[in-house]
Amino acid sequence: MPRKFPPLEFHWIRKHGEMTGREIFFVFEKNLTMCDVNQSPSRVILNEEEMNTNLIPAMTGREVLLMNRLRKGLPVVAIDLRGQQYEVVIKWCSSINEYVLKGNWNDIVQNYVLEEGDSIRMYFFRRGDNDLCLIIEGVKRDGE
Repeated sequence: MPRKFPPLEFHWIRKHGEMTGREIFFVFEKNLTMCDVNQSPSRVILNEEEMNTNLIPAMTGREVLLMNRLRKGLPVVAIDLRGQQYEVVIKWCSSINEYVLKGNWNDIVQNYVLEEGDSIRMYFFRRGDNDLCLIIEGVKRDGE
């Protein structure tokens, strides 16, 4: 079972994310590479082991199928800690044999002014419609 996120942000998520239940789960923290922050191909490579341990077991069979089998991937809403929402896609990228987050990833990079060496933390929760949602927190390497 994925690790639970400490409850300090529940009020924020309820306000911005239409959260149901009381659980937010940690997926991973990743130090960003140059490939992750480049404008092209506008994707961040996700840690497969942590995806398999922390996110995929909480997904429905349909979500896993969309993410792994269909070209378009699984569309989800990502919310940053400022309340900005982004439409992104989680998918298996067979050309590199990795899970990736695509879509409006470049908007997240630009809004947080992320650079190589900075990191992101990713969490998930379910909204009122039971849709999977992500929380993405950008963390500058100097702690901003």
